[in-house]
Amino acid sequence: MSHGLDTNQKAASAAPVIRPLLLARLDFVPLPVLVHSGLGTINYGGEDYLGIGSYGSVSGVKEGIESRPYDIQMTLSGIPTDYLSETMNEQYQGRAAHLAIALLNEDHQQIGTPKIIWKGKMDYPDIELGETAKITVSCRGRMADWDRPRIRRYSQEDQQSRYPDDNFFKYVAAMVDKTVIWGRS
Repeated sequence: MSHGLDTNQKAASAAPVIRPLLLARLDFVPLPVLVHSGLGTINYGGEDYLGIGSYGSVSGVKEGIESRPYDIQMTLSGIPTDYLSETMNEQYQGRAAHLAIALLNEDHQQIGTPKIIWKGKMDYPDIELGETAKITVSCRGRMADWDRPRIRRYSQEDQQSRYPDDNFFKYVAAMVDKTVIWGRS
């Protein structure tokens, strides 16, 4: 997986020991959840990502030649059950999620800029209860939105709902029953 990496990352990926790190951003309201697969805090894009270590996991990120969505599941375990009410009441379906990969050197310093490897939207949670909770959020790939029907009308009202200053369709209704004589005096 060297496509899209900068020069420093390509050189580091050829080394005998590589320390890859996954960074996940889930756009919850009012604050996004920013976590990574290591320990400690990593800064990416001016934001601090909190390390969750072995408490988090991500299903395999797939890509292919077919024009179809590739979905992933992100799991966080070891959550105290006190925090579940916040998760249950959160409206996050359809909100953005992305996954990036970063490379670290032997001193655990970031090499280059992390590369985004997956983008999509959060779909639904699967919650397992026990002594602690485990939440798995399914995320749909960006291509899943292509299947959604786009219901638009070629009318003044529909155009005004999106672009209030645009009057392109102003006379469409008047043209429906209009007889146009072309080529005669």
